Amino acid sequence: MMNLNSLIALIVIAFLIILAGCSPTKVLNVLSHDFGSCTQKNVVFNTEHNLSADFYYTAKSTHCAGNSQEGAKTSNNTVTPTVVFIYGGSWRTGEKSQYSFAANFFTKHGFNVVIPNYRLYPEVGYPEFVNDIDAFFTWFASNATTHGVNTDTVHMVAHSAGAFNAAMYLFDAKYEKPLTLSSYVGLAGPYDFFLPASKDKDYRDVFVKNGVHYNESSSLPANKLPNNNLHTAVSRTLFLHGEADDIVNPKNAKNISSLVETSGVPSAYKMYPDTGHVALVSSLSDLPFLRSQVSKDVLRFLMGAKVE
Repeated sequence: MMNLNSLIALIVIAFLIILAGCSPTKVLNVLSHDFGSCTQKNVVFNTEHNLSADFYYTAKSTHCAGNSQEGAKTSNNTVTPTVVFIYGGSWRTGEKSQYSFAANFFTKHGFNVVIPNYRLYPEVGYPEFVNDIDAFFTWFASNATTHGVNTDTVHMVAHSAGAFNAAMYLFDAKYEKPLTLSSYVGLAGPYDFFLPASKDKDYRDVFVKNGVHYNESSSLPANKLPNNNLHTAVSRTLFLHGEADDIVNPKNAKNISSLVETSGVPSAYKMYPDTGHVALVSSLSDLPFLRSQVSKDVLRFLMGAKVE
């Protein structure tokens, strides 16, 4: 049975969506507060495909005072960690500006945030959206400090299709990793979702080109692991999933976490009762009626604690 807080949150969001006639993320963005942080929007990291990223800085960042060269430090001269957020959308929808609510959540808690765009279907199919994540990190490793963020402590948080993209980038050895991430948090990712299965007609075109399955040679993370070099890509991982998720099977989190463990990288997974696919990422908001154990666990993990 759904608890009272979850029910209230669902009712409020549903009402606002009907009233405003827009998506849940747009509602969250409208209601979300920036807590005095500042931004740098549409920073191009790939000119060939016109891909860009949005930067969000903590209110204490000296970058907000206009000192971009020292922006990776706060006003008290301590290094601010960075969160790279990769959004989802079934590889067909999604845009970085739709997730400012998540950026505001992390800046409130002391992180600078970067949200890059990636190409979507039908412009491209697999693996191009993963290649875009690779292109971003290649650029980011050399240019982050110029834009006021730290590369010594970088966390990646990703949701749904974005979590798949992020996992493919991290776990596939063909992608060179210019940075070793301090941690990776995957929210409701379809990690062992072997596409395109015959029953997955909605996604078939995303993963098939000219009748050939892009992943026919078992290139998904669950088939590639264990990867003995995974520790050079990420130091620790956490996989979260809602038991009420009717879009991605919750078993994905357990399966991928077990495989990561076999590669020698510490990993954990956690399931949340009465939590659906969208609710998992919506919890990354400063709105009181959406606060849940999910956001608490994400923050604890990024700050070095174990999640149980």
